[in-house]
Amino acid sequence: MLLPFFAAAQGLVPCSGIDCQACYLIDLFQNVINFALGLSVPIAIGLFAYAGVLYFISAAKPSGIEQAKKIFQTALVGFIIALLAYVIVETLLHAVLKQEYWSTWNSIQCTSQENRPTNKTVGDLLGQASINPAVVGSSPLCPTGYSWEPSRNACFNGRATTPPVSYNVYGGNGALCTENNTACSVSVLQAAGYTQAQAKVMSCIAVTESSGNPYVPSPKGSTACGTFQIVKSNWNNPNIHTGRCSSASSCKDPYCNAQAAYLLSQAQIAAGRSPYSDWTCPGCNAKAQACVSLYGN
Repeated sequence: MLLPFFAAAQGLVPCSGIDCQACYLIDLFQNVINFALGLSVPIAIGLFAYAGVLYFISAAKPSGIEQAKKIFQTALVGFIIALLAYVIVETLLHAVLKQEYWSTWNSIQCTSQENRPTNKTVGDLLGQASINPAVVGSSPLCPTGYSWEPSRNACFNGRATTPPVSYNVYGGNGALCTENNTACSVSVLQAAGYTQAQAKVMSCIAVTESSGNPYVPSPKGSTACGTFQIVKSNWNNPNIHTGRCSSASSCKDPYCNAQAAYLLSQAQIAAGRSPYSDWTCPGCNAKAQACVSLYGN
């Protein structure tokens, strides 16, 4: 009875060697689910049969009858749980994966090696957009041995990817992060809470601070970090974090860094100062004041 299922187990891994791609990881998960569900059927049948036999041969033994009932109930509950788990997982996979990856309701169809594009990412498989940290007029600078690949949105050396080490900005004074920069575009900063005018100022400040690159290394001898180069003493203040962000979060997290910048600005406003005081203060960012002058308050 179990031989067909053990035979099916031989084909659980849907690919081999260089033919494997991100989609096949989900395909493997799908195969394991289908195999486990198929295996649950003969197991349930076997337990039902055993419970039935035990029930009939224990007609004069109440303890045997009770044991048979318990086995039957346990097998039934287990089988129902297996079915429900299968339906739930399949539904979740349908909600997460793009429709093009489904050949039937419970069968994932991956693109063959010869037909699949080489620039697809896990984000493409899941139907999610990847973060693009590009800046207006910018050129990503990669570590030695790496070169920039726009299709991967990262530096690539033929084997692995890594974030750029910095961005060279050619936009001149007043340059803003592009709208596809999820670290410091005007729309992203407005979503963080800034007004449009404030968002323009802060987008400009981000370019002067980090070239709009959340992964830029901290200046030598400084604890400043991330898109807005927030110093460690400020980052450790729990009042500039909320939601999923905290002082334990990476200061290079674009979302958390922008959120911290906004809450720093709000603290300055509450104290009766300019929202940009943390960047325009004496000895801070000399170019930040030009952003304020250009885009206003």
